[in-house]
Amino acid sequence: MSLHSSLIAQGRWYYTVTVATAGIGAWIPFVHASSRLNEPGLRRNAVAYGAGALVLLGLSAVTPTDANGDPQGTFGGVLSTVMAILAIVMIVMACLQLRAPRQAVYPAPYHPHQGFVDPAVGNALAARNRRDEARRLVASDPSLARELIIGRPDYKRTYHDGGLIDLNNAPRGTLTSFLGITDEAAGRIVAQRELLSRGFSSIEEAIVFSDQTGADADILRDRGVLLPR
Repeated sequence: MSLHSSLIAQGRWYYTVTVATAGIGAWIPFVHASSRLNEPGLRRNAVAYGAGALVLLGLSAVTPTDANGDPQGTFGGVLSTVMAILAIVMIVMACLQLRAPRQAVYPAPYHPHQGFVDPAVGNALAARNRRDEARRLVASDPSLARELIIGRPDYKRTYHDGGLIDLNNAPRGTLTSFLGITDEAAGRIVAQRELLSRGFSSIEEAIVFSDQTGADADILRDRGVLLPR
């Protein structure tokens, strides 16, 4: 596997920059992800880690050192320890917070089997992969999923979720138009979710409560997603 494939194309450079710079460069991946996804939360993270980098650099500048560059005296030892702890915290937190945006910016590529693959089949499988990826985002980072407007094709957005529909929040017309179910079936979904303060807790609950059967139930399992209300 080439360096470009392993680090650049798959987005692993996010972690490399963060770790190699001892947390000082942790803001860089967030700036990159924000420029691709246009998410305010990522911009806030970039500012926070940028501020952390300035603190680390400031502590480094005021830490007294000897001729060999080692911390000098009790004060120097304390500042050195504080810097080490802050750097470790920034590295760990940044790596955890970068998982979801890295997956969004660098989605796993679809690799068809050898031989001819009908373009329609390839597109359908690619969309399925995107739905799986988007569902993982919803499960791991609901706030980011909401910022990406996953499951709401009735809004203008840049993130491709593979055609998911948010059964907890999408309006009745969107359920009908994008899922291909009848207006009556969509109405039952809307009516039942309004009875639940937090909406449906699972796709199967949505299917059972709204009395969906046959093809409509299969569509909800394939295309449905649930974001908090």
